[in-house]
Amino acid sequence: ERAAAWQESMDKGQSSLRKLLEAAENNERLAIEGVNRRLDELRELLESADDEVQKSLSIQIQSESQDIQSHMRQQLDSMERSIVELHDGVRHWADRRISESSSATQSWVEASVVNRITALDKMVKKEMIDRSSANEQILGMITHNSERWCQLQAKFDEILVYIQKGSSAGDAAGSDGFSLG
Repeated sequence: ERAAAWQESMDKGQSSLRKLLEAAENNERLAIEGVNRRLDELRELLESADDEVQKSLSIQIQSESQDIQSHMRQQLDSMERSIVELHDGVRHWADRRISESSSATQSWVEASVVNRITALDKMVKKEMIDRSSANEQILGMITHNSERWCQLQAKFDEILVYIQKGSSAGDAAGSDGFSLG
């Protein structure tokens, strides 16, 4: 019995389902037919209004095109002004940086030259002191040698005078020798 009741319940369910499906298909068909009728009506309406719409759209498109062109010109002009301002700003910045760089380079060169001249001046002064010291030593040696030379010359003159005296007295008295005393 249960199986029969279940079978009967299934048959009723299938029958109800078929009826619902048929109703849904019928509703769908009716809806599609309604949509198609509305589309046909709209198509006819569009065809009759096509000339007016085209003229209206053409005027609207021209107007919008002019507005867009005007807007684009304004944007282009604004961009050109921005580019000119940016270019002027970059040029000013570059000129300032070049000037700063030139000043820094000049300061560095001046400092380097002053340092090099100072170093050369110190070297020349040291060289002059060294040469002056060497010249003083040489002058001292020359003075010493000159004094020695004078002493030797004086001794030589004494010897010469003694020899001359001795030879003139020895010729006359018969001197027997020579003595340097």
